This record gives sequence, structure tokens and C-alpha cells, in this order.
Amino acid sequence: MSSTPIYSEFKPLLNQSVGYGVVVGVGFFFAFMMLILTTLQRKFFKFSPTSSEEFTSASRSVKPGLVCCGIVSAWTWSATLLQSSTAAYTFGVSGPWWYGVGGTIQVCMFGMVASKVKMNANGAHMFLEIVRARFGTAGHILFTFYGFLCILIVCGSLLLGGAATVNALTGMNINAACFLLPIGIAIYVIFGGLRATFICDWSHTLILFIIIYMFIFRAYGTSPAIGSISQLYDLLQQAAFDSPVVGNQDGSYLTLKSNQGLVFGAATILSGFAGVFCDQGYWQRAIASHPESTTKAYMLGGLSWFAVPWAFASCLGLSARALLHNPNFPTYPSPLSPSQSSAGLAAPAAAAVLMGKGGAIAMLLVVFMAVTSAASAELIGVSSLFSYDIYRTYFRPQATGEEIVRVSHYFICFWAVWMGCWGSILNAGNIDLGWVRFIFMLLQFTPMHSPLALLCAGGCP
Repeated sequence: MSSTPIYSEFKPLLNQSVGYGVVVGVGFFFAFMMLILTTLQRKFFKFSPTSSEEFTSASRSVKPGLVCCGIVSAWTWSATLLQSSTAAYTFGVSGPWWYGVGGTIQVCMFGMVASKVKMNANGAHMFLEIVRARFGTAGHILFTFYGFLCILIVCGSLLLGGAATVNALTGMNINAACFLLPIGIAIYVIFGGLRATFICDWSHTLILFIIIYMFIFRAYGTSPAIGSISQLYDLLQQAAFDSPVVGNQDGSYLTLKSNQGLVFGAATILSGFAGVFCDQGYWQRAIASHPESTTKAYMLGGLSWFAVPWAFASCLGLSARALLHNPNFPTYPSPLSPSQSSAGLAAPAAAAVLMGKGGAIAMLLVVFMAVTSAASAELIGVSSLFSYDIYRTYFRPQATGEEIVRVSHYFICFWAVWMGCWGSILNAGNIDLGWVRFIFMLLQFTPMHSPLALLCAGGCP
């Protein structure tokens, strides 16, 4: 008779005060910096976030480098870091490979749609305006529903992943994290608009890549737990002997010949199409970009983003599997439980072993950056959807730019609070990151990406 496996709790490395300090302190630090930059922009430049064109579309003048950073940052959800690492931990190197491929394809393909938007509908603010012009009110209402639902699920994914990581590393209450994470983001989005999110995207992407390099050099170079690629190879060979991966060639974690990896790749590609083509954040960046460089920005953004899940997860996800029997592993002597794996805790576990408390802080910071940068794109996107496609379209067609900005501010405040409520509801229902990231998006949105991809194929009206 087989016995039920016994799992250990994930032991926090940091105090709760560190969690609250990062979530509140760093969040308000970025909000304060954006307030300063917005004030300087208003004083010395022609762009003012009090204008509806500047607030929602950055005056359609953003250069390709900044758009590229915005795409990388907006597509780097907490799930990007956590679920790709879980995939590497579960079935090996094919996990981060397929995660990267499955997210790059959609962004690069979206570049073609973005170029058609700039060519044929450069005056649009939202993709739903194009939908209404082509398909009428019924199509507009349908796609508005899907637009809001997509943003709702993305926000749930962001908060669940971020809150679970903060809770695992510091013991901070998950519901408190869900409510506190959006506050600082909402402040700088309200004051700076879309251009402020681009500036934060650049800074967040810079910090993200610095931390990825830190983990890579630590894992493959200086860590006493691993210290070299050859040592990691030996540890993974032993892991394949102890717990071989079903469906992988010889049960190895170092093969791309993986049945589970192939299924994971298919699910990632399908759900990723839904996450890009139904998300107003990507359309908004296309509208905000300089007309001559839209496609270039999306191609560069998609290819640059591939490095994030591939480098991050192949380092930390495989390290987590290799270091299961290390006494410093947070759940030693047990492996991660299924619920811990689904919550995305493979990467935090590896970071804790490789760098101790420093690794935990770095992991906390990088997940926080992922949550805030992607959430800022969702906040400006959802406020624009409401102000242009509901308020101005159905309630006040003659609304001025000043009114639209004011309504956007109100809705950002509302959505920031609702994000906290939504994250707490999902947590209370024991719905974790893995379920939201793949199952819900795959079932709800996959049928919708084809009409949106073809929307501009014959020329926008």
C-alpha cells in the first residue's frame, strides 16, 4: 500500500516587515519619482498628462526603444517568472524553452496587426473603436466584455503570483499583499498617464535583467551549492535517476524530447495569443508608438522578451530541482508540494538556496517589479476602455478631453481597489496561479484571437 507523501511548509527567510517594506515602500518610491518626472515634463516639455491624447496614447510619439521596453515589461508577468520556473522544475529544460517560444510568437505576430492599425486607423485610441466601426454595436459590446474579462484575469494572475511569493518569502498576509500592491501603481498611473508607465517599464526592465544576471552568475559561477554548469549537470542527472520525468527521453531534465513539454508549449501558445490579442495594453502601445517604427518595436520586444523566461527559468527552475536535497532548501527534506509548485514557488526556493536572504530579497524585488510594471499597463488600459468605449460611446458622446481624463482617474482608483478584492476572492477560493494562467485563459479567450488578428487584415475602416 502506498503511503500519502508528507510535505513541509515553505519556511520564510525574511521578516514580514521586509515584505511590507518592499510592497509599500518601493511602490511609493516609484510613485514619488513619477510625480517628480511628471511635474518636470509638464513644466519643460510640450506633453502634459492633463490632455486625453497624452494620458491615454502618449501623444503617439514614443520611439521604438521605449516601446520595446514597454512590451518586455508588460509581457513579463509574475507568471512569466514563476510559472516558467515551475515548468523547468517539473519537466526540465523544455519548460522554459516552450514558455519563451510560446510568448514570443504572439508579440512578433502582433507587430503586423500594429502596423495595420498605424496605417489605417492611426486616429483610434482603443482597438474597440475599430471593432465598433467595422462590426457595429453588437460586436463592440462583445469585444468590450472580452477586453474587460482579459484584463480581470491578467490582474488576478499578477496579484496571485506576487502575493504568493511575498507570503512564501516573508510570511506577509496574502490578502494584505493583494490590496497593497496596486496602490503605489495607481498613484503614478493617475499622475503620469501612459508615458509614466513607459518610463517605469524602462526602469523595471533594467532592474529585471540585472537580477537575472545576478542569479545566472551566482548559480553557474560562485555558489557553493552549484558553482558550475558541469556540477548542475551532475545534480540534474542524479535528479533524473531519483525522480525521472514521465514522458521525457530517459527521464532526463536536460532533454527537449518531452511529451509534457510539448503539451505545455501548445497550451502556452494558445493562451498567449489570447493574452496578447485581447489585452488593450498591447494595442495601446501600438497606438502610442511612432508610426515609422511600430513593427520594429514589436519584433524587438518579442525577441528581447524571450530571454526573460529562458534565462530566468532555466537557471532557477533547474537549480530548484537540482538542490532538492540541499539542507538549505526551504521545504527540506521534502520536495515542493503540488500546491507550492502550482503557486510558482520553485524560483523563490532556488533563490533562497543560492543566495540566502540576499536571494530572497532579489526574488521579492524582481517579482514586485513584474507585478507593478504589468499592472500599470493593465490600469491605464482598463481606464481607457471604460472612458472611451463605455462612458464616451454610450453615456456622453460629446465628452471633452478633460472629462475623459477625470473619468479615467476615477476608474483607475476603482479598479485598483477591485484588483485587491479580486485577488482576495481568488485566494479564498483556493484558485492558484497555475489555474488562472492557463486553464481560464485557454478556455475563455482562445476563440477570440483569430477575429482580432484578422481585424485589420483587409484594412481598418
